[in-house]
Amino acid sequence: MIDTKRKLCRVWALPLLFASLVSGAESLSCEYFVNEDPGLSRAVEAGECEMVNGNVSFRLDASRLVDGFNLVGVRVCNGGHWSVTHTVVVWKLQDATPEITAAEYFWDTDPGLNNATAIAGADNGKGWLDIPVPANALSNGAHLLGVRVRTASGWSATHTNLVHIHSGELTDIVGVEYFWGTDPGEGEGTAVDITPAPTIELENLAIPFPADDCDEYTLSVRGKTARGWGNTVSWTRKNTPASSITLSDSELEMEQGTTHLLQAEVAPDNTLFKNLLWSSSNPDIVTVDASGMLTAIGVGEATVSVKAARYANVENSCKVSVTDNGAGIYGPVAADVTVSSIAGGVEIGGSGAASVRVIGVDGIIVAALQTALPATVSLTPAIYVVTVNGVSYKVVVE
Repeated sequence: MIDTKRKLCRVWALPLLFASLVSGAESLSCEYFVNEDPGLSRAVEAGECEMVNGNVSFRLDASRLVDGFNLVGVRVCNGGHWSVTHTVVVWKLQDATPEITAAEYFWDTDPGLNNATAIAGADNGKGWLDIPVPANALSNGAHLLGVRVRTASGWSATHTNLVHIHSGELTDIVGVEYFWGTDPGEGEGTAVDITPAPTIELENLAIPFPADDCDEYTLSVRGKTARGWGNTVSWTRKNTPASSITLSDSELEMEQGTTHLLQAEVAPDNTLFKNLLWSSSNPDIVTVDASGMLTAIGVGEATVSVKAARYANVENSCKVSVTDNGAGIYGPVAADVTVSSIAGGVEIGGSGAASVRVIGVDGIIVAALQTALPATVSLTPAIYVVTVNGVSYKVVVE
């Protein structure tokens, strides 16, 4: 019952419902609704949401209640992870709620008025209670909890709630499924391959976004043990489509055999899809990898383009000019040095000491050594830029 003369009332949620969500919570928040659920993140933000001894409590604005019965729903968010919604029936009186003089509870079977387990401290002179209900002696599984209070006018109706108890060793999670948007029903979501274990790290699950573009995405996940399916956990994220890509360079000059990281920034910052697709108009001049690393291969000009993987019309480009470094394959080469492709690598001919560096088309240095010539470098099949004493050579290893 709610005292309408008090604008705020404290509501306690059953600890079992939120135990896995709020254990060790650092950024706990709550929201509630009265009679009609507007959806995740759209209900009323609860005041003074806190966890004490495993119980979640918050302040509810009693002015939102109508006279008589009200269905109040509450859910908890910890770091963007929403719990299931817990609902309770609240009775609002026009007059001040009478003081509670006694309270009692029972598990599973109602022994009758005055015969259930008394709740200590019920006669606190207030019209509401913080009720600790021990469950240590209960067996694992579903149990019915009943609670009622007594005032000067007699006993209230008995409020009952179904509580699931689990203690002892954790049971392996043997299945996980997810769905976007509407719940298709238990066992009808998209299954995820997992190794059965007591806990499953959700961030390690490979869950692709749906193909359709939406203003808001709601992902729901649930696990299954030998006892059946557990609670469904949901996350909701709003999405703003990508509108532009800004590059660190619009024009770039590179020397043959060098590398350069072309940095890209996707706007706006809150868009969910920031994956990029890179390409070069002439890979014989310059190549680009998935991170935007450029490698100058041959002398000439090429255009490096990048576009948003999700939004093909959002793109940008950089014009790249590659020049001869003065001693490359297009310039003078020392007479006693030769670089040629051989099966499984590169053979460097000549005499004397040499500084050798090998760069792949992804811009990564795959070999760097000081050696006497002749020498060989083992490489996997690919295109490489081999630099010997400052002289660069393009080599194709097959």
